[in-house]
Amino acid sequence: MGTSRSGSVGSSTRWKVTRDDLKAVADAVLVGVPLSIPQAALSEPRKKGKSVSPAGALDSKAGGGGGGGATGLGAGGSVAPGPAGSAAPRSIRALGKRLVAAGSSDRRFAPQLGDCAVKVAIDVLIGFFTAATLKYRTQRDTDKLFIEYGIGGARNVATALAKALDQRFREDLIKKCKKATDSAEKARQAIQRTLIDVISPDQTPSAFIKLNADAIHTALRKMNSMKIVERFYANYLYNTMELLVSSIHADISPVVEKNVLSGLRVTYCDDVARRIVKRAREKGWRPSEIPDRADDWDELLVEDEEVHA
Repeated sequence: MGTSRSGSVGSSTRWKVTRDDLKAVADAVLVGVPLSIPQAALSEPRKKGKSVSPAGALDSKAGGGGGGGATGLGAGGSVAPGPAGSAAPRSIRALGKRLVAAGSSDRRFAPQLGDCAVKVAIDVLIGFFTAATLKYRTQRDTDKLFIEYGIGGARNVATALAKALDQRFREDLIKKCKKATDSAEKARQAIQRTLIDVISPDQTPSAFIKLNADAIHTALRKMNSMKIVERFYANYLYNTMELLVSSIHADISPVVEKNVLSGLRVTYCDDVARRIVKRAREKGWRPSEIPDRADDWDELLVEDEEVHA
């Protein structure tokens, strides 16, 4: 995502994110306030020891007052604070858009959705899916599929598969990427989580590791490549959110931070990933082409759907 958009740190107050922004939305999530939060309630200054009771209000017990100014991204590795008068985000989704835009000027935090590491990760996932559905498409070919990936006869096939794809990703990263990439670790983690999302019957690691070769092959044949790319981008964005939220250094509890991230996963990461794939289908792009087309859809990270309708 380029730094020329209005989301770049320092270029616009519209997308600035402060500790109080994060704390306000975090507090609302913790006390079960609906995700669409009244703007007035969030814009009012917090007073120590004071709680506001109407819907959309904040529970003062869920977090203290805002901390001091954070250092800029380039200087201290944290999202720069906005001016005192900037409007707080009205929802978890709005917080996600502001976080991404605020971090867009620093490669450590920006979602580099067309990055070489992202392309390699998607190629690894799609390559395995293609082998399972085209080259080895019948159940009697299951053993051949896993032999090709070097894990034929493995005692725990699911764990062996995760390790095999991770190794293939690392090797291809060295071959195909000319220089070190900041998004490599986020992409690597997204591969692992995507495997669980598309293969595990209940999308949990515990169920995933219990699967045998036949069950994995069957699950893949019920999947489609666009869904795999969608889940990859959702997981990649979530990894980005984790870095961005922690970079603000807001004085919030681990429970509150977990609730914020859970909200960001559903209302921002999953939603944006679905819209990316929807755009790809409308344009007729192949799944492997989506990273190369990032300039044609990366505005989805910071704009509402109706803006681009």
